[in-house]
Formats: sequence, C-alpha cells, structure tokens
Amino acid sequence: MATLRIMFPQKMSKETSEAQEITIVPQRTCVSCGRKTEKTELKRFVWGENSPLEDIPGTASGRGAYCCRNEKCVHSMKVQQKKWKRLFRL
Repeated sequence: MATLRIMFPQKMSKETSEAQEITIVPQRTCVSCGRKTEKTELKRFVWGENSPLEDIPGTASGRGAYCCRNEKCVHSMKVQQKKWKRLFRL
C-alpha cells in the first residue's frame, strides 16, 4: 500500500536546513461500530450479485464499505441488510 508523503519546510535556522517529513495514512470508519482507524486495519467489502463480498486485495471496482476485522462487527454488517442500500448506493 502506498502512503502519501508531504514535505513541509521548517523555519530555517542556522543549525538545520532540512525539511520535516510527515506521513499521512488514510483513515476509514467501520460501518458496524463507527470506530475510525487506519485503512489497513479494516476489511473492505464491495457489492457482489446479491450481497457484500470481502475484497481481500482491496482493488475491486465499485463503492467499498469498511468493517473492523473482529467477527462481531463483520457479522453485524452482514446481518444489517437495511444498511446495504445506503452503504453501496444500490
């Protein structure tokens, strides 16, 4: 996974003339519990023919929904069928 690196110049001083490096990691929200965390810590789901399918490599086309890796959140997301229309814009 690629991370975005942005270089911000520090105030120049006599001691240093280097730029400060900041790494920005994408944040996503779990659709079951609402916890915000790094994208790499969540499972991604995309719409299959009749239900959400796990997108293991994270490269499937279409709108994705993210869920925590614990079984409680995954089960809750799969059971809450009323949310699917909104999550996947069906």
